[in-house]
Amino acid sequence: MVATRLVLLVLPLVILAAPLRSEMTVKDYQKFKNSNDAVLVGATRAYVNGLGEGVEWAETSAMVLNPDGVRLFCLPSKLSLNEDNFVDLLDQQIKREAAETTQDKLEKSYIGILLVKALRETFPCQDRSSQKK
Repeated sequence: MVATRLVLLVLPLVILAAPLRSEMTVKDYQKFKNSNDAVLVGATRAYVNGLGEGVEWAETSAMVLNPDGVRLFCLPSKLSLNEDNFVDLLDQQIKREAAETTQDKLEKSYIGILLVKALRETFPCQDRSSQKK
């Protein structure tokens, strides 16, 4: 509880100290995630968790509003992802991207799109009929 309050108190300061932009790059993510500052590490993990939950809600909303639409990914019905899962998925996707692109291009990549790619690759829809559920 104390750690959560501390993160909520410090997070606005971290956000204000960072350049004003809406998305985190791989370079910033890796720097923040590997920091010796536990609050910064926690805030970074919370940011990734928020991205993941946002993507899940966007996918759920799209399914509700357009049941016949194409799905981005297909989570097993009894699976619930958490912060650790989202961070692991993102880290694995960054490793895959590193094998396919230059370091400079990777560092400038936004983690939001990489997380979506990770979800698509990890939880693909098996066929067109399952994409329209």
